[in-house]
Amino acid sequence: TAGQNVLVCGAGAMGMMAFLCAKAFGANKVFITDLNKSRLALADKLGVDKSYVIDPKTFNDYEMAQTIIKDMGCNPDISIEATGNDMSTSMAIYATKNGGKVGIVGLGGLKSTVPLVHTAMREIDLIGVCRFRDDYPLAISLIASGKVNLKPLVTHKFPVTEAIDALKFMKKNVEGSLKIMVQY
Repeated sequence: TAGQNVLVCGAGAMGMMAFLCAKAFGANKVFITDLNKSRLALADKLGVDKSYVIDPKTFNDYEMAQTIIKDMGCNPDISIEATGNDMSTSMAIYATKNGGKVGIVGLGGLKSTVPLVHTAMREIDLIGVCRFRDDYPLAISLIASGKVNLKPLVTHKFPVTEAIDALKFMKKNVEGSLKIMVQY
């Protein structure tokens, strides 16, 4: 809601849409993390308040959470975890304020090693998000009103006759690619 501070973990298509929606709903500050510098550059261009490049070789979930809290000036009210990575989920939990919420959007392995005791002691709500039932009318309204512009997220387009090539391209995870559209 308006005035809340939000951390988005992951600047893929889902994370970027989460950041854009948080801004559309009046979030005070929105910070975002990712491994991919080009995705973060796009987030910066689209108005994220601060972005962080994660180096998987040196990443420490607790230390990164402390950096985010320091830079934000407070703990995020809400964190949206869109990577599916346990270390990123742990970072979101460590960063989020007492009594805050962490939305689990990214789906990783079947078992997780997140700090559940830390979550319980700080009364953080973990909210699982796997389907988007009944969200379409709101999404369409946000796009139609111009509050959310998804066009910059579409980085590559393929005609339907080249759908196999589009899937091969997507699998390569080319630097600078985000959302690949197959058009009919």
